[in-house]
Amino acid sequence: KHPFSILNSEGDGIVIGVSGYGETVLNYLFGFTQSDYDIFGELERYKSRIPTECLPIADDPAGNLFILHLPTGAVYFWDHENEHLGTSNLGDSKNVYRLAGSFSDLIAG
Repeated sequence: KHPFSILNSEGDGIVIGVSGYGETVLNYLFGFTQSDYDIFGELERYKSRIPTECLPIADDPAGNLFILHLPTGAVYFWDHENEHLGTSNLGDSKNVYRLAGSFSDLIAG
């Protein structure tokens, strides 16, 4: 059983239920072009705020992030509203929710 579920993929984004958080929308996947959603620009913006060894890969409309843990490939949801509960250590952060063991698993639902 996954700690998330894809509830709806119609409209402007993919609605995802995050266990322990609630519903959110996978809004934009960050890309590799110089734009508002450039993965390198997003990393620069959030690197001091998200756990170390993580890469922001997407966002939701509320400013939360979907992050990829580089050593394991696991995908997490980062809740910026509870950022004060976070730490630089992924395992100690109370504002991060594991979604899937890999990006492929996340997409497969």
